[in-house]
Amino acid sequence: MSLLAHATFGARGFQAERRALDARIQAEIVEAKRLQRELGCTWSEALRLAKK
Repeated sequence: MSLLAHATFGARGFQAERRALDARIQAEIVEAKRLQRELGCTWSEALRLAKK
């Protein structure tokens, strides 16, 4: 994530957007862990696949 995005989501008034971003990140992590287990790939590859 860019520094601008970090600054924006850290600013006051963006709590809903921050919560949505946090939920998306957590979902991608769960999916990446599942992919890594099933495919036996590296963590980097699993994260890349989970973001699609």
